[in-house]
Amino acid sequence: KVGLITVSEYLRANTNTEQCGTVSLNNDNKEICLTTNWMYSAVPSNGFMWTISPSASTSDHVFLVALNDHVDGRFPSASHDIVPILYLSSDITLSGTGTFGDPYVIS
Repeated sequence: KVGLITVSEYLRANTNTEQCGTVSLNNDNKEICLTTNWMYSAVPSNGFMWTISPSASTSDHVFLVALNDHVDGRFPSASHDIVPILYLSSDITLSGTGTFGDPYVIS
């Protein structure tokens, strides 16, 4: 399955859940949360990555992750990137070394 991440998936990718486990904690501690979230490297260099999560407070807004590791609800626009995420099941196998001659094979 291919899709967009949810805000909760982004927050769960952080190893410091005590300080970064919710949107408000993440934003209050963004300097720390920036360095402890392995998914942060997926944020494009133009600064923003959309999620599929709608904002509860504003019906026409969805959440995005900003390059400064700030999570915010905004009106969707084409000016920010879509980063597709591949969802894998737990019973897959991975082979190969990821090189040109021996690419990864997911089966």
